[in-house]
Amino acid sequence: MKHVAIGKYTIPSWVLGVTLASICVGASALYMVLTFTIPFEVKEPIEILYYPSRVSLYPGGTLYFNVTIWNNASQNYTVFLDFSLDNAAYKNSYVTFSNATYFVRSGVQNLTAWLMVSDDAPPISTSLTVDVYRQTTTTIVQEESLFLTKQHVWYNISGSWPQAALVIINTGGRDVVLDKISVRGQECPWNNVYYWRTSNVTVSNDLQVTPIPITGSSLDIVVQGEMRTFTQATDDLTLKSGWTIVTYIMNPDSIALNDVGITVGITVFTANAQYYKETNVEAVQSGVRLFKLNVNFYTQNSTKKIDIDVGNSGTSDTQIILLYTGTSSTTLQNQTTTPTLPAALRASSTQRITINYDWTGGATYYFKVVSSAGQALEWPEQAPSQ
Repeated sequence: MKHVAIGKYTIPSWVLGVTLASICVGASALYMVLTFTIPFEVKEPIEILYYPSRVSLYPGGTLYFNVTIWNNASQNYTVFLDFSLDNAAYKNSYVTFSNATYFVRSGVQNLTAWLMVSDDAPPISTSLTVDVYRQTTTTIVQEESLFLTKQHVWYNISGSWPQAALVIINTGGRDVVLDKISVRGQECPWNNVYYWRTSNVTVSNDLQVTPIPITGSSLDIVVQGEMRTFTQATDDLTLKSGWTIVTYIMNPDSIALNDVGITVGITVFTANAQYYKETNVEAVQSGVRLFKLNVNFYTQNSTKKIDIDVGNSGTSDTQIILLYTGTSSTTLQNQTTTPTLPAALRASSTQRITINYDWTGGATYYFKVVSSAGQALEWPEQAPSQ
């Protein structure tokens, strides 16, 4: 057998041959034939579908609105909205923003937020910036948070019956169960509570007392310019994260005629918390109650027009005798209308009034309607962007 000397070592030739062959085979296995490149991307899962193009309100006002997002991932997230104004000093002194953590499932979801302007806030024109933060749900604990607004307690003098109303928004990161609702410390039986739930309607208009007592298993009530079907409750009410529930309560136990003008509290109870709002008991009576149903800005044969739909939720007929429009609440001008005023407005009905008006897209206009019974209805409306 032949040997090969390497330094002071002597190695059999067959061992050296096997070693060299292994090195050659290994080298050929690692030989690079071709190269190709594949684009690789991990995309941001949260997409903003909608947010208000303009925010406008008066001192002392509260506005809540939806930010619609699309979670493209199968993973659930918690999302936080951080609000800031260009004028930081103004924000710190006069504006309060919602501070909620939202639980976002896969798909499209509305995040309901709100802001409040203090009574002494001076006029300002600035920019609102909203930063959206997300975090995987496994890293934080979901919080419960309800926002109560549009609270009312009425006493109908003509019919001698009380009624309460309230909007409840689930701004927290988890679904909740409403265990009970009380007015001035007295629990309201569920069969006196009527509710309507929504996931896609922002209730910014004020709630109106119904012209007649609510009875039966359901009743249609105008909310946000449209008839909504309210259902009589039978048990605890569920409210999903991001949803809104509007409640009307008949005959809250402790409210009587001598309570008119007194401040009372409305409390909403869940398994984990209590939410409280105060309001003054208002005196109402059957008669004329005006409300805005819809405003439509459009162009017809090169003429700019506005349709104003006004309703009467009361029990008495009336007439619309005047319609004012302007670019501010202090520059309103009487308008020529179709049909010519006065126009009849019967109880529980609506009336469309049309005016020719050179409106500008994106601008805010102010309207005032006056009835023959003396009621006046005023509101601002933004024209759509052209």
